[in-house]
Amino acid sequence: MTVYGEFDATQLPRPSVAAFAVVGLCQFVLAVWIASLSIALLDAHAVRAADVTGVVAAYPVPWGTLKGELARSLVERGASNDLALRLEREYGNVELPFAGGLLVLSLVLVYFWPARPTLARRMFLVTLGQVLALFGAALSLHRDSVTMLTRESAAPVAVAAAAIGLILAYEFRAIGVLASVVAMTTPLQRAGWWSLRILTGAAAVAALSWSAGHRPGWMAAVAIATATLFANLVHRPGPSFVRIEEPWMREAAAGLLFVVALLTAAAFAAFRPLGEHRAVIVEGTRVRLVATSALGAELTARWSPPAPPEQKIEIRWSKPRRTPRPGR
Repeated sequence: MTVYGEFDATQLPRPSVAAFAVVGLCQFVLAVWIASLSIALLDAHAVRAADVTGVVAAYPVPWGTLKGELARSLVERGASNDLALRLEREYGNVELPFAGGLLVLSLVLVYFWPARPTLARRMFLVTLGQVLALFGAALSLHRDSVTMLTRESAAPVAVAAAAIGLILAYEFRAIGVLASVVAMTTPLQRAGWWSLRILTGAAAVAALSWSAGHRPGWMAAVAIATATLFANLVHRPGPSFVRIEEPWMREAAAGLLFVVALLTAAAFAAFRPLGEHRAVIVEGTRVRLVATSALGAELTARWSPPAPPEQKIEIRWSKPRRTPRPGR
């Protein structure tokens, strides 16, 4: 190659297929964990706002939500319908602002977050933005099929449509970044790198959600995989002049694999996705794990519904007014 020769895909520094696949799988799983933690914060707020005194309940796992597990527990146990209705009301007060906040947060992460321009960090911000938009915002508005109180609303459909639109826009950005280090000129090439970055993680989350009986989880994984594949098939990137550092991703692959393996092992031991599911109950400084089937009884025992307001009858005496007769 001469000084004035052209660079092609063979001269670009590029990650190995193995390192890219490990980083893609771990980043997707880690992003789903973060989205699950955000939904767990929403669950904990709803439980506290429903006058369940002294207890914070959470189910911070990617294969389920506290809303669905608690609804099943209340139905199976025949617990108080008043508590279920109160929880539904508290969820309804914060769901839409929470979902909108996650959509805005995903925009900030993808387009405005001041991260170092390494390939792994750029890819993680895109993946985290996509997962927060769908697994966070859209699933926070999901209504479980066994929930006692259902509402007819267009908000979940609108949020899901906005999430899909953002996912497509984020994927177009990721394709442009990847075009700086790998060949992305044909649909087959883009689909190959997509399978390493998105498909492996989405398949792992979908399989885990399916085995745990969490239908919204595997449906969201299928939706995000389908939307991103469509983006890779129809979008051909133009000339890319993005500055990329550390394109080999060896250190990122080793670090992410260690973190995700440790986190997954601890979660499997604590929450048991393939057995009897367990949730976290926090009472003051005491933290314990209880079966999700017993959540209804646990929260009902600590529920103190507010006393109904006293009805006061106010009687006012007034002097009769004399109306003058006509002609006087």
